[in-house]
Amino acid sequence: MNERIKELAVKAGIAFDSSGAPDTFGSLPDFLERFAELVRQDEREACAITAWSIGIDLHLKHHDIREVGSACATAIRARGNHEQARFNY
Repeated sequence: MNERIKELAVKAGIAFDSSGAPDTFGSLPDFLERFAELVRQDEREACAITAWSIGIDLHLKHHDIREVGSACATAIRARGNHEQARFNY
């Protein structure tokens, strides 16, 4: 489990014992709902940062707004890939 996922799980109400085994507080459905919302919030923020930084970079290079939108969409879709995407804009 990567550290960011573990942080979100703890924030949602899960504890880990000394061996790393999880233990939820409250009902599992409630925990899963809280955890899913935290993951969605984290991903939205990461996408917003990605889009903002690409938008600024392309704006400073005087690209057309359609190119900015396309580059942002490509970068956000690439977040699901395990490999780092390289963008040539």
